[in-house]
Amino acid sequence: MITPFGSLDTIDLFDPQRQEEVILAEKTALIQGLVVERLVDQIIETLFEQTKGEVEEIPVEAVIGYHGKGKVAFVEFSHGESAKLASILCNEMTVVPFRYDEHAKDFFTSASAFGKGSKTIQQTPDMNIPLQQWVAARLELDRKGMISQFPKVAENVKNTLEQKRMFWGFLRGLYDEQALVKKILLPRILKNFAFPGLKIVDLDRIIRFQDKLIVLEVKHKFPFGSSKDLKFGLNTGQADVAQTIAQAGLRYFHMILVNPIWERDISPKYLFVDFRLRERVSLIGCEILANSRQKHGTSATAPSRTSFDGRKKQSFDLIPLEKFSFIGDLRRPIADVAKGMFQWLNGNGSPASPNVLLSYRER
Repeated sequence: MITPFGSLDTIDLFDPQRQEEVILAEKTALIQGLVVERLVDQIIETLFEQTKGEVEEIPVEAVIGYHGKGKVAFVEFSHGESAKLASILCNEMTVVPFRYDEHAKDFFTSASAFGKGSKTIQQTPDMNIPLQQWVAARLELDRKGMISQFPKVAENVKNTLEQKRMFWGFLRGLYDEQALVKKILLPRILKNFAFPGLKIVDLDRIIRFQDKLIVLEVKHKFPFGSSKDLKFGLNTGQADVAQTIAQAGLRYFHMILVNPIWERDISPKYLFVDFRLRERVSLIGCEILANSRQKHGTSATAPSRTSFDGRKKQSFDLIPLEKFSFIGDLRRPIADVAKGMFQWLNGNGSPASPNVLLSYRER
């Protein structure tokens, strides 16, 4: 697979300098998000332990690709539930299976996809065609065309010092070497370079609960609006994917670690080094249901600094706080927050209170 760092099969992803190179090619907010996600993942892992298999991780990568008005899902076939996930997504779109070959150090797919409405999904389809090559052929892109489609992050949405801080100070400490490559570096390379010509939205993490597959999305942000009418923004691309997969039959839960500082450009490092601020962080969540976008109401537009290329304005949906449940706060033991997450997933969450968020606000 071609990448800006060379062919994937020649890259030593265990080399710290190479790792830094991959990280520095990203948008700063994305790297900060990876650090935040690791904190929430520790809560989710505690939930897995508490429920003794009732809630289970489904460790597969899955993304939704857009080209024109069409959608296609790419699902990693590496787990017993991969076929079930593909079958559900086939209710709304074509599904392309893929796998990662550790020996060849590349991603591979099948000669044919599962069309929308497919009822029978093979658990282990034959996958021996390089994934990037398959995507490029479908979009009639040559090598030069593929490279021109690689994401280019604008300098005005990058802070190199902050990205180095997040990488060396946090990511390399929060993950061991194997996990850093498997859970961070390979997924970022996959999503950035395996799908030239497609706009990609990923499904962050997938779990199984009560024989249902659930997508859990995690963000770190603060609300806006008046004290009696607090709202959170959800990127319209993410909102569209959430509604589509909800219509397909997946459940989609959106979680937010609420930043106690209601200002932009606040580094998430405080979550690990400032216990006073950390205790003011609350975790809330809401389920995005089919057709719920119309119920949530209005949309808005964010400044260009929030977009990937730093030029286009980013539209987002507004979700009122009343749609969210309170899961827990970080002044409590992680086991208690995990129990709150289980209650929320089970439909027994407590309403998120504006008074609580306002009382936790630092400034």
